[in-house]
Amino acid sequence: MLEAMQVQTTCEHPTPQGILKATRKVFSAGKVLLDVASSQEMNQYVKADHIFTKAENGLTQNWFSENVFLNPPGSQRPKDQLKIKGQPRLPSALAWLDKLVLHFEKGDIAEAIYIGFNGPETLSKRPQHCRAASGVIHSSTEHTCVEKEDGMTNNGRIKFLGDRPFFPSLILYFGSNDIRFLSEFIKFGTAIIIP
Repeated sequence: MLEAMQVQTTCEHPTPQGILKATRKVFSAGKVLLDVASSQEMNQYVKADHIFTKAENGLTQNWFSENVFLNPPGSQRPKDQLKIKGQPRLPSALAWLDKLVLHFEKGDIAEAIYIGFNGPETLSKRPQHCRAASGVIHSSTEHTCVEKEDGMTNNGRIKFLGDRPFFPSLILYFGSNDIRFLSEFIKFGTAIIIP
């Protein structure tokens, strides 16, 4: 079954253009100012004013910006394949999310969008972060009315470029444009409220 899922072991998953267009519409600046986990190749899609590359290790940098976009690195390896000989294990998406929320709560960032795999895991392990977000969108197989949207698979999951995801995704928005976020991102999943 794993062969049918086309498991990818790369840590880079370019964000679909549909999501990037929605991100630009939500951010007050009309563009992404800082992408904290990127590369020159990935920035061809995001078009951020400033990026942190793998060599710069965004997790060790200070994130001072009007807005931040975060699609953290990580692979879609099933748990029984998490370790591949000769490849170091990456920091989890949750470590990136922890840093994003810390900077947002300190006031270093005015707006931020986080998009990552494993929506249910993030919800269960970081409910306080999800509660701190102004908007939360969960994409899963239950959401099937968006098949023709740019960046979606026919099972309602976000199609990261080059991937056929088998995990649902979570999109979090931090900032004051929550109504604009929900109106732009509802096509990518279901809006949820964290109790």
